[in-house]
Amino acid sequence: FSQNNIKIFPNPFSDFTTILINNVAKNSILLFDISGRLIRKFVVNKNNFQLSKNNLKSGVYILQVRNKKEVFRKKLVIQ
Repeated sequence: FSQNNIKIFPNPFSDFTTILINNVAKNSILLFDISGRLIRKFVVNKNNFQLSKNNLKSGVYILQVRNKKEVFRKKLVIQ
């Protein structure tokens, strides 16, 4: 994924954040804590996804978006 293909806003967030993906292929969205432990995993095949803070502690996470060919990683901050 190029930087222009995925947008995450707002970041940091306190209630929810929106992830926009420019392709509608089947994508996996994974959320890791800062130590690399997988916290959440979602499989989506739409280009608009909302990640809610539900039961997540405030802190820094790594958001990863994957499809069959590409991987995108970005730091995500929950307030």
